[in-house]
Parts: sequence; C-alpha cells; structure tokens
Amino acid sequence: MRVYKTCFQVIWKRLPALFIYLFIFLALAIMLSKLNNGSGIMNFTATKSNVVIYNNDGNSAISAGLKDYLAKNAVLVSVPDNKRAIQDALFFYQADSILRIPSGFSKDLTSGTAKISRSSRSDSTSSIYTDYLVNRYLNLANLYAQSLPNLSEEQIATQVSATLQKQSTVSLHTFGQKDTTSTAAYYFRYLVYALIAILILSTSTVLFTFQKTDLRRRNLCAPIAGVSTNIQQMLAVSTFGLVVWAIMCGLGIAMNIHSLNATAALLYLVNSLAVMLVGLGIGFLVSNLVKTDQAASAASNVVTLGMSFLCGVFIPQDMLSSSVLNAAHFLPAYWYVRAVDTIDSLSVFTVSSVTPIIQDVLIQVAFAVAFCAISLLLYRQKQMSSN
Repeated sequence: MRVYKTCFQVIWKRLPALFIYLFIFLALAIMLSKLNNGSGIMNFTATKSNVVIYNNDGNSAISAGLKDYLAKNAVLVSVPDNKRAIQDALFFYQADSILRIPSGFSKDLTSGTAKISRSSRSDSTSSIYTDYLVNRYLNLANLYAQSLPNLSEEQIATQVSATLQKQSTVSLHTFGQKDTTSTAAYYFRYLVYALIAILILSTSTVLFTFQKTDLRRRNLCAPIAGVSTNIQQMLAVSTFGLVVWAIMCGLGIAMNIHSLNATAALLYLVNSLAVMLVGLGIGFLVSNLVKTDQAASAASNVVTLGMSFLCGVFIPQDMLSSSVLNAAHFLPAYWYVRAVDTIDSLSVFTVSSVTPIIQDVLIQVAFAVAFCAISLLLYRQKQMSSN
C-alpha cells in the first residue's frame, strides 16, 4: 500500500488550502445556528391599540361595562373633547380610534338601535381590532337584552362581562409537515458546497501528482501493476472523502443533537454520503479535464458556486423560478437539497414519506456512477494517446 500512503502525504501538503473551505463552512454553520436558534413555534399576541372614549350616557352599567372591557384589551387615552384636540390625537398617532357613546345608548340597546360614533385614521389597522372588540361586546349585550328582556342593565352588564372572561385554550400540533426551516437543514444544505469543493481539490491534487511525466515513467518501471496503482489512488481519495464527510456530519449532528431525532439524523447522513460520492465523481472528472492545480481550483469554484446558486443551496428552491429549477434538475446538488428540504419538512417518518428521499439519494448515486464512468473513459483515452 505504498501508493496509498503516498497519496495521503500529497494530501497532507495541500491540507491548509483544503481547510479554508472547511473553516468557511463552519463559520457559516455557526452563524446560521445563532440566527436560527428559536424554537420555530409562532405565538399570537394581540396588540393593544390606543383608544379614546367619550361617554355621554351617564352612569349606565352597560356603558361602564364596555369601557372596562376595552380597558382590558386596549390602552385608554385621555384627550380633551374638542375637534382640534381629536384631530391632533389622530394625526400625531396618539390615538388609533375615537369612540363616542351617545346619550340613551343603554336604552336603545334593548331595541337594537344602539350605535356608537367611531372615527379613526384611514391608514390605521389597529382600529379594525378595536371595532371587533366593540361589536363583540354590543352583539353579546344585545343578545342578552333580546333573549332575556326581564334582565336589568346591571344584570346584562354582569352577564356580558362573565361571558367575555371565558377563553379557550388553543394547542398547536404539527402533523406530517412543518413550515419552518430547522438549523440542521441550514447546516446540511450548506454542507454540499464545502464538501464537493474539498473533494475536487483533494482528488485533483493526488491525480495530478501521479500524472506528472517523470513520476509516471518511474512508476511504470516499479514492481507495482498500473491497475493496483490506480486502485490505491482511488482508495486513498475515497478514504479522505469519508474522513471529511465524517467530520462535517459529526459536527452537524453534535450541533443539533437536541433538535434532531434518530430517523432524521440517519436520513441526513445517508443523503450527505450520496453527495460525497458525487463529489468524488466530479473530482475524478475534473482531474481528467484540466491539467494544472490552478485550473482545478478554478473549476472547483465554478462547479460548487454554480450548483449552489442554481440548485437552492444559497437561495431556497421555492424562491427560484421554474426555468432555473428545470435546468437544475440536471445537476446532482438539486436532488441533494430537495432531499434535505423534504427531511426537514417531515415530523412523522413513514415508508411513504421517506420514499421520495430515497429516490433523491439514488439519483445522486446515479450521477456519481455516471461521473466515474466518464472519468474512466477519459483516463483510458488519455493513456492510449500518451502511449
């Protein structure tokens, strides 16, 4: 296994350049973890609007009950009762709604003709919620007045207040798919960029070293078969790829160990292993298409950045146009990102829900096999032309 060991010596000399991609990737992953460290559960909290109430109905129990109800669900603001002060309050955003309870309001409530004068800014959305609160109180008070005509105003106000205090408890449960993107999905989505870049550079470094004319001629004279040399080179690069894959995936699992379940973690690992094979295949192909390390580095940037922008690594796939997605179908990173998004969207893992993920993984493996086959064909043609 002399060739195998020599390959690692070559990779070791190029290790600082390869670690640049790893450090950039880890920096992005940590940054995204900090930005996306929320629980992902969205809670609704009602916003209290500023309301001005002018009560011209005296000491009516219903009017007082309405004012108390609004005080619990809005912010009551005191403004002098004149046209200039009211206009200033609305203009300078001191009040969102102006309510005026007319005289005789409680008596008109029993006949269903009670109305409250309302005014608000034209651009105010908070006033809509205030109108909802007023209508809710008035409709309920009118219902008690019409259904139980023997009740007094005080009794109606008490019944309405007791009814409005009853609240329902809402529990949010997720079945099937989630709407939020987890930190693990961000991590594994960006993993394809760094992993393929590192594998292209490492593969090309090893193969370029052994393809130098003087070294290749010396190897032809050595007591090692050419097939054995090629197999050991491929094994060395594959071993390095597994090491890089294990490091990246291990960090991803460790960073999200509290939010990942076992099935999702396993699917992420299988999907990333498939794209690792793709990276090796692209690395072999690039090594047979270009002739220098500088050209391989340029090709690595073009391939990784191009696939990242077109396939949904940097920009989510649901934000890309249909024409871009149609073109991305011919790139392996598209199927990798789609599998990552599918894994992240599932909260229940069944055979039917996991089947599309397995199909995406198999498509990536098919890309890897195709790249390796093309690489072997180009390598064979290069050997024949050199001989």
